[in-house]
Formats: sequence, C-alpha cells, structure tokens
Amino acid sequence: MDGWMDGWMDGLFFPSDPVSVPNITKLTAQSAKDVCGANCSVENGPGVNLTWYKRDIIVGQISNQNTSTLTLLLEIQPENITIYSCCAQNPVSVERKTLSSEWHPCHNSGTISNSWFVLEE
Repeated sequence: MDGWMDGWMDGLFFPSDPVSVPNITKLTAQSAKDVCGANCSVENGPGVNLTWYKRDIIVGQISNQNTSTLTLLLEIQPENITIYSCCAQNPVSVERKTLSSEWHPCHNSGTISNSWFVLEE
C-alpha cells in the first residue's frame, strides 16, 4: 500500500506519510449571548491525533474516529481572549496552526471590528 511502511513492527502497522496541516475555520456567534469558536480539521489516518491548546494547556483532543476527516470544536467564552493553537500529529510528524485574536474573536464592539488571524507555522 502506498504511504505505509512495508511490514509490521511490534504488531503495529505504522504510517510513513506525514500528517496533514490542520485547517482552522471560524464559527461566528449570532448574538452577544452565544459562545463563539472555531473548528480545527485534518485529514484522518492511522495514528492521527488532533488537539486544541489554550497557550500550552490542552483544552480538547480527538483521535481514532471512523471518518476521513477529524474535526474538533473549540468554544471560546468572551473572557477567554488568548492565543489558541491546533496541533495535528501522527507517529511520523507534527503540524500546528495558531489562532490569535487582536480583539475578542467573534463579537463586534461598537465600531471596532474584531478579527482573527490564523498564523501559519
């Protein structure tokens, strides 16, 4: 099979392809009461894990789903303005994207338009 090491190691089959770079999409709150957030997704494969971090603290994690794409929701409360990152990894590689906000990422305040920045790493 293409993308697989030829053979078994300690009874496990290991991928030889690096994990894909995760994709972050913004979820916009419809009102000030709503929680806003973002989805992080990555092409699934053997041994793929997807993790959201709030600075260096794990706030969400998913792996081993029977889907072609892993997707993990990050809900952000208004008081949790900080830097978040999404990390995809498998036994071969690690890829990360960082989500940073200059203002609160989902709501508008007066005439200031809040924006998100997805920083490539």
